[in-house]
Amino acid sequence: MASIRDRISNVDAVIESSYAGTGIPGLAVGIVHGGHLVHVKCLGVANATRKTRVDQTTAFRLASISKTLTMIGLLQLWEAGKLQLTDPVNKYLPKGKVEVRNGWPEVTITHLLTHQAGIGEMRQKRDLFKKGYGLLVKGRDAHVPPLSTIHDIPLRPEVAAGTKYAYSNIGFSLLGYVIEQVSGESFREYMIRHVLDPVGMVHSDFLPTGRIGSNEAAGYKRSFGRVVPATYYQNVIAPAGNLISSIDDMARYTAMLLAKGALPGGGRMLKAETIEMAFSPHHWASDSLKHDVAMGLCFHLYRINGVQIVEHTGATSGFTSAMSLVPSEDLAVLVFSNMDEIFGARRTLEIKHAVIEALVGKDSPPPSGVAIDPAIMAGMPGYYGPLPGVLTNTRIIGYYGGDFKVRARGGSLYLSSFYGSRRNGVELLPVDGHGHFVVDNPRRPTARKEHVAALFDAGGHVTGIALEHFTLPRRPFMKTLRFHVYLLCLAVIAGIAALVLVASLRAI
Repeated sequence: MASIRDRISNVDAVIESSYAGTGIPGLAVGIVHGGHLVHVKCLGVANATRKTRVDQTTAFRLASISKTLTMIGLLQLWEAGKLQLTDPVNKYLPKGKVEVRNGWPEVTITHLLTHQAGIGEMRQKRDLFKKGYGLLVKGRDAHVPPLSTIHDIPLRPEVAAGTKYAYSNIGFSLLGYVIEQVSGESFREYMIRHVLDPVGMVHSDFLPTGRIGSNEAAGYKRSFGRVVPATYYQNVIAPAGNLISSIDDMARYTAMLLAKGALPGGGRMLKAETIEMAFSPHHWASDSLKHDVAMGLCFHLYRINGVQIVEHTGATSGFTSAMSLVPSEDLAVLVFSNMDEIFGARRTLEIKHAVIEALVGKDSPPPSGVAIDPAIMAGMPGYYGPLPGVLTNTRIIGYYGGDFKVRARGGSLYLSSFYGSRRNGVELLPVDGHGHFVVDNPRRPTARKEHVAALFDAGGHVTGIALEHFTLPRRPFMKTLRFHVYLLCLAVIAGIAALVLVASLRAI
């Protein structure tokens, strides 16, 4: 393989071909190597109305990438001995305690850092019906209330901590509130003084202030086949998703991470061993997947072509972003767009994946001729669904298709979802013959392969599957989401038929 610098110099063609036809108004790609921003490629417009072009200083809203900076601030306080990662978070909350049921473990800081607190996306189910889910305020110039307005209210986990992976914005914001309580500063003040400014991110902020400069990208979305301006929402739970930054500033941040906490002017943001701890697996859905897909502290860990990727992505109204680190190559890839891709095709992330493949190589296909263990071939077909919960299942329902069916056909196994891109079934390609598979989705050929593993009881019977970070126990058909939807549809049809019958009888 060519040297990393040669691969970087040839990446523009990959970016341009991946960008063509996406409909994304503006895109910025930055590559960091050896502590410096060594390559930038910008395409399209930052603001279509003003006709300003995207460049490396354009400020994008980076959404959940914010969480990684919140983690850095928290780990600084941990290194200073002001908190312990194993402490119950309630130790640092003055009012809004996390109220767990009798017999459940206390929610710790580590639970929150690895999305295992059992909290889910929002505080409560009724927030699904509130404007902005009770967590957003509309308008760039709107007043963003303090974190206490959210976190001084008791929070009740939906399931016991440590029992399942469930991505949680509200849970991660709680860590920002801990920073406030321990440091005595507001979250924003602490982050500017102790993280943003020391790194050199002087044009970044957690609010749309003068710090971010004049070249701020406007956000867009698709609507009935057209690209239109997206509504500007600000996140009340800023530690989970309100960072505004540019390729220039984020290059400085990723250079610090790749340098294991060292700052370019001397001094350290964090100790090297602390960064290594954050980049190490802390949660995985199956032992067979630990080295292929896992959660670090905040970061998502996976491999491409045998190379570890340390990553976080972000999506909010009008914007999609990705920050991918390749520590073994001293390399980082930043991809920001001003297109809302929360639902539907995630072209920005596919561009990111194409760039990473151009730099570290494509995944080799699974070895051919691998025979699936007959016991797995016979025992794996059936229905699988997420562990109990509504708020803790929003992602697997919204993004992955709710529940899943495995079926055997022609000596192979196929995985289908209730709806979504896998609804017609995708082949489970065996990696080792003992229950580890990858999914190569033909409808998303430029996306990363996903990992699936069979889960067994002590007797060797298949009791569930692991899909990426998620654990999905076996389910009887009548306990699946699809059965309940079918039942609801039949009830609606029966109700309509009854109304028609009654109307017909009255007409006689």
